[in-house]
Amino acid sequence: MRNFKKSFKIIARSVLFLVVLIILNETCRFIIMPPSYARYILGELNNKKENYDCVVLGASHGRSAINPYKLDEALNCNAINMSIPSETVKDSYYLLKESCRKNNPKTIIFDIDYQYWYKLIQNQYWETFIYEQLDFSSIKLEYIACNLLEKDFRVGLTRWAYYFFNGNINLKENVKLKTSKAYWNNELSVVNNKDAGGSYVGKGYFYRDDTNGGKGKIKKVRFDTNDLEQEAVHYFKKMVQFCKKKGIRLVCITSPITPATLNYGDYETVHNYFVKLCKEQGVEYYDFNYVKDSVLHFDNADFVDYDGHMKGRLAEQFSVVLAKVIKEAPNNSDILNQYFYKDFQEYYSSVKKVVTNDLIYAFDYAKEKNKYNFKFKSIVIGGPNTKTEVRVIVNNINNNKMIYEDKKYCDYEPSKEYSFDVEEGSYEIVIYARTKGTSVEYEELCRKPFKIDANEVNVYKTKLAVGDIDYE
Repeated sequence: MRNFKKSFKIIARSVLFLVVLIILNETCRFIIMPPSYARYILGELNNKKENYDCVVLGASHGRSAINPYKLDEALNCNAINMSIPSETVKDSYYLLKESCRKNNPKTIIFDIDYQYWYKLIQNQYWETFIYEQLDFSSIKLEYIACNLLEKDFRVGLTRWAYYFFNGNINLKENVKLKTSKAYWNNELSVVNNKDAGGSYVGKGYFYRDDTNGGKGKIKKVRFDTNDLEQEAVHYFKKMVQFCKKKGIRLVCITSPITPATLNYGDYETVHNYFVKLCKEQGVEYYDFNYVKDSVLHFDNADFVDYDGHMKGRLAEQFSVVLAKVIKEAPNNSDILNQYFYKDFQEYYSSVKKVVTNDLIYAFDYAKEKNKYNFKFKSIVIGGPNTKTEVRVIVNNINNNKMIYEDKKYCDYEPSKEYSFDVEEGSYEIVIYARTKGTSVEYEELCRKPFKIDANEVNVYKTKLAVGDIDYE
């Protein structure tokens, strides 16, 4: 009897200890982690008033590119866009299963972004940001069993520590938001969604603002099938198997990206890989980067950045075209010939203008006191038969004086290097580029302000292949 009482006390204390830990952990989670978009959109997905029969999966490209209301109109469905920034293929698989828990989807649209299939580096704490917001269910337990048991237990249980140790917290604001009526009613107003870059239309779609296109870096598309993330391939195949078992139509697409990026690197390899993979798996695949210009016209200016996030104006048009393809493809075997170029060469041959205008720059050590050598090269890319010309201007912003100016357009020379000895200060390079023989002011404009000081020079030194374009 004494041993029983002793054992009971030990068990009771252990249970009490675990209960206290759980309470403390949930308290930290509540006050430290800010309201997330993932929680909001999952709440919309599981809304009892809705029964979504068309679900869009993918990452940030899909969120800004696909308007579910346009799908509703054309396909007579009730669609929701579950594309979430940084959503991996693994995330999409579990969101697919979550979509079927309280809904009865007949169509899944999966927006394939090659960046999530190749050399993907994830922070373990960050990669569980969607899992963290899943309701407790067999799907969440499956995620734990398949993905978290072999990892540091803190990844799944104490993700709040990621925010705490990175100093990215506002306890007072978090508590205020999470105790508000709007939070418990799952309203978007409490979510920090500044990265959306535009107003929320509804059902997971944001209309991106009409800001200047071509922001950020032009990154050369690199894709080596030997370096594929096998986890991505594995979970894609699981998505295919799940949809076939449930009788769900899986439509794989790739939404358009900027022509500047599309024409710079290994995109043909990307396209060919996903065409082959989807064919092997027996699912549809439509690459809208190969859509004919007569069907959907888009330029760099139709995107908010070189990475390929669409502005709302193009997204509205693209969503209509996407819906037409999804609707007509099963009953029209000639849909590919009508809407798409047959290969990269046919697409590339259709490009008859400048699609990329950027530069690389570098600084050398001072030649004399307070003087630095500044140099740059222009990067202009057009179609295969496009002869290009440029006009270059360099301004001193401090005194509003022109350092260099081409009075007229000159033939573009890839190897030409511009070099100047300048003092510390603020400057701006402007490059106008167009197809030779045209009379337009420019087809692509590159405008780069920069500052020269000792710190900047020490960073860049003599390396020319650095700056705002991935040149190597």
